[in-house]
Amino acid sequence: MPLEKQVQILLFYLGHGIQYRLVTLVLYYFWFFLQFSMEFGSFYFMTICLQIADRFNLSESMVFQAIEDLCTVLVEKMMPLYIKWLASEAQERTADFFEDAYGFEGVIGCIDGMHIPVHKPLYCPQDYYTRKQVYAIQLQAVCDEHLMFTHIFAGFCGGSHDSYVLQNSQLYLDHSLDIKKWFSEPEYHLVGDCAYPLMSYLLKPFPKKEGMSKRKKLYNKSLSGCRHTIERAFGLLKNKWKILTFPWTHDPHKLTLVTGACCVLHNFCLVHGGAADVHDFVPPSEGNTAVSHESDAAKQKNAEEEFVMTSTLAIKWHGVGLDGKDKESRILKRFEKS
Repeated sequence: MPLEKQVQILLFYLGHGIQYRLVTLVLYYFWFFLQFSMEFGSFYFMTICLQIADRFNLSESMVFQAIEDLCTVLVEKMMPLYIKWLASEAQERTADFFEDAYGFEGVIGCIDGMHIPVHKPLYCPQDYYTRKQVYAIQLQAVCDEHLMFTHIFAGFCGGSHDSYVLQNSQLYLDHSLDIKKWFSEPEYHLVGDCAYPLMSYLLKPFPKKEGMSKRKKLYNKSLSGCRHTIERAFGLLKNKWKILTFPWTHDPHKLTLVTGACCVLHNFCLVHGGAADVHDFVPPSEGNTAVSHESDAAKQKNAEEEFVMTSTLAIKWHGVGLDGKDKESRILKRFEKS
């Protein structure tokens, strides 16, 4: 089979998923009875592949093989080329962007997790059952200001907490050994939501509680503005690759392979000019709003100076103590300067 046709098959498969005009009625009537069946994922997959085989005038076995082979090539060969941690100069540019746009210094990436739905797995299904009462695997990702993924960790059980997923990823394990390998400057870090622990290279918002100082609120608002970048990246990923939006298999390993391939293609499209309408994925509640921290900081010059720090895992930077609390305190003080 020509390589060009294999690529067309893969893009149709990842980008379209099920063609609802052909099978929606069938799925609608049988959904209630089949949604808990372990074979329903195979039914989804077979439906997609039958449509592709009919469209490209191929056998189903050739479609299966083309999809699996190309996904494997994308993950094993192209992922190291298109999903790469930022180099020193790129880290500096990214940190400058987030500081200019949101008033939060030292940010070289935003981290978050996303559930990719899967049908009830054959083995240990309880591990994949999420708080939303669906089965899923976890996709943990870090992105830069251009919505490009710089690190991904896919395939962990969906029922696991985001902090536990982080602790089992290379992003956590390597940092505990050599943090300078990942961050060119000690003041650089990632930002995440409250689900993550506070660490020397990962900052998160203050817990919302009554009586929170305005200075902390401004800190949270600035950090939240940065963190919306990863939410936009996830929105763009799922909008472009529809296969990630519904369960089609009960094999987490197969879904992990497809998820990795979609992330590679996500970056490939952005690199080669496929970033159209990315601003449509700004969360509607708050949007991509730059924080005018100078005027707000002037208003909060006399704000209370004592604040409660959350627990942290302190990691030393070549013998110099620089943990999450140090960074949090230093950045927080910026918002009280006039």
